[in-house]
Amino acid sequence: MIQSLLLRFDSTAFPVHPDEDELANPGIYGRELAAWVAATLVEQAVPAQAPFNEDWGWSIPIACENHRLRVACASMKGDATKWGVFVVAEGGLFARFRGEDARAQSVEAVYAILKTALEAHPGVQNLCEED
Repeated sequence: MIQSLLLRFDSTAFPVHPDEDELANPGIYGRELAAWVAATLVEQAVPAQAPFNEDWGWSIPIACENHRLRVACASMKGDATKWGVFVVAEGGLFARFRGEDARAQSVEAVYAILKTALEAHPGVQNLCEED
């Protein structure tokens, strides 16, 4: 697995839906953030698919030929104004055997798009990168 840095930020631009506690673990939000991330990626010609809920938050799969690629996002510490987003690439075993492992490049490309979009979003404050 290859993972990007975590992009952490504060924002009230992604409201919590009343049913979100039922979709993931209580206090884990991100439905609106995931929808925004998916739309932002599609606008940049990244083949993002519909977000879906997980126990830990929201996952946005990205169509990718040789490996699984996704963006993960969720509220931080149960606070509906503190958010985290990162990119993950998994799999690609046969591509690695052929010396064609593009996971790192995929993660870097999507991460750069997300970071730029978050920097430009007027409702995002205190954006920082963490390991």
